Formats: sequence, structure tokens, C-alpha cells
Amino acid sequence: MKIQSDIALSSLSNMASSEYEKNKIEDFEAALNEASKNNNKDEIKKVAQDFEAFFIKTIFKSMRETSKLSESLIEKSFDREMYEQMMDEKMAEDISQGRGIGLAEKLYEQMIKQYGASDEQVENAKYNSIDTLK
Repeated sequence: MKIQSDIALSSLSNMASSEYEKNKIEDFEAALNEASKNNNKDEIKKVAQDFEAFFIKTIFKSMRETSKLSESLIEKSFDREMYEQMMDEKMAEDISQGRGIGLAEKLYEQMIKQYGASDEQVENAKYNSIDTLK
């Protein structure tokens, strides 16, 4: 599966509903550009993992907004919304730091290819990708 990072970023940018989310996406783009200039694979891995965490958090947010559980026993308040946002962010970070959902690994492989790595480096990246970051 081929993933183009610029298309993925622009798609998420269109989905972003707050200034925080839009700024976060711009930060990813800047970090990716910096990592690619330096040809730093560890930085590219980190950007891919952070992007996956942001993507997972966006999924959680969408699920929470459409869920009937959000209208449950506890009254909706600013405190509850803040708690849910923080919990979603932490869970997304924890998920992306482990095996994740596979998005970070595929993004990493694609970015390595896109920024001029040899076929051997790309093949090594597949086997030494996200799990070696810990």
C-alpha cells in the first residue's frame, strides 16, 4: 500500500476542527521536512509514530462524538470533556508506542522510499522500523 505523506496530511487538515489540531498537523509537516533534510531515520520514525497517535486520537474523538454513551449518566461538562480529551490522547500515544495500528510503520517505509533511500535500506526499514524505537 502506497501512502503519500502530503495527501495524508492534507486529508487530516481538512478534518481538523480546532486550531490546536491544525497547528499539530503543521508541526508534523515541519518535523517531517526537517527530518528529511537531515536524512535522520530516527526522527522520521518519531514523526510517523506521532502522526499515528494523532490519527488514533482523531478516531477516538469521532467515535466519542457519535456515541450514545456520551449522553449517559454523567452530565456533559467542561471538566468531563477535558478529561475525555486527555484520556484519548494518552491512550492514542500508548497505542502508537507499541505495535500501533500499522500506520506509522507504513508511513515510515514510504517516507524512507520517498526521500531517496536505497532498496536495501527500505528492506531493512521494514524489519527494523517502529519496534526498535523504544
